[in-house]
Amino acid sequence: MLNYCTNIMTAEIHFILFIILVQGAVFLIKFSRDSQGKNKRSAWYDDLADALYFTITGEGEVIKRRKAMSNLDRGVMEVVLKRYNTFYQNLSPRNQIKFQRRMMYHYSEKRYFAKEGLKLTREMKVVISAAAAQLTFGLEDYELPRFHTYVLYPDIFQLLKGKPYLKGGTISGGLVYFSWKHVKHGFRVKDDGVNLAIHELAHALKIQGHFSMPSDYDWVDDLNVWLANSAEWIQQASKEDQEFFRKNMLKDAHERFATAVEVFFEQPVEFEERFPRVYRGLVELLRQDPAKGQNTQVRV
Repeated sequence: MLNYCTNIMTAEIHFILFIILVQGAVFLIKFSRDSQGKNKRSAWYDDLADALYFTITGEGEVIKRRKAMSNLDRGVMEVVLKRYNTFYQNLSPRNQIKFQRRMMYHYSEKRYFAKEGLKLTREMKVVISAAAAQLTFGLEDYELPRFHTYVLYPDIFQLLKGKPYLKGGTISGGLVYFSWKHVKHGFRVKDDGVNLAIHELAHALKIQGHFSMPSDYDWVDDLNVWLANSAEWIQQASKEDQEFFRKNMLKDAHERFATAVEVFFEQPVEFEERFPRVYRGLVELLRQDPAKGQNTQVRV
């Protein structure tokens, strides 16, 4: 009887130790998955870490779906990224792998719909998912889980009959709308400060931040500081400098953030020169500094 009890206690101790080790492994893998700076891990390490993390935490279905993507999907991704996305093109090989991994999440885990006779293509899905990966590239929380559906129209559209025509729209209930015509313009003309996909996804990121960003836990506090001060910083500038932004920049906090993020990626050097405090605030929020190069992630 004594031996039996001893065996039971030993088994329980082993089980508890196993649980502790697993939880420790999950924490370490989660902590290290997207770390930058001095960490020089190779791509295979990242892939192994992701595989272990998703397996241990029960999120293996995500990996399975990504692996199930066809070679055609992957081929289209490579072609489209080279055609449209200079942010991706200027990344280091290791950061390109990180970008692809994050982009594939938005490609495979979000729902896409095309309206008004527009035929949904792989190219459209790649361009939108790449914009999401670009916007959130410096953040731990890149999935925008509150937003489950991306809807594309051929050109400007009305969400409700009798309402104004729009190029894009973001609904806190989980939908983001895009005019495909204007999305393409945003990536084909790379330095005019206008990028519809980035703009609408910036709205989504702002909304997401107010609901939940557990790994970037202080993000919404930093956002509120930026929103509270950025209008004043812009208004203190010369009229010439203020004209650097579009006229609706100061319309409201939502437009100010989304418009500033567009310019942050498209004209970062001039942005920093004209409005250094506004720009540096976005660097801290997005954890990246495109004026210094796409491979510069910022740890704050």
